[in-house]
Amino acid sequence: KSKETFREFWSQPTVDAAKSHLTNWCRHAQEKSVTALTAITNMITKHSEGVTNFIEQRKTNARADNLKGKIQHLKALLADSSPS
Repeated sequence: KSKETFREFWSQPTVDAAKSHLTNWCRHAQEKSVTALTAITNMITKHSEGVTNFIEQRKTNARADNLKGKIQHLKALLADSSPS
């Protein structure tokens, strides 16, 4: 049930509604005293600003992460091909 309730976060219409939903979800999840849920709520709380920014902007940093990965791959290729 916790997973289904959390999914509702992504459809919240405003940042305030999303923050409220997230706070309530984390509180209920921690009350269950399940180690995995506690770890997740701690991570969500730590990154709550970035998570709730999605609601406002409806964008992720997936493209930036993809580009960063390609740059790292290129660096590795160049390092492997440079004369030692």
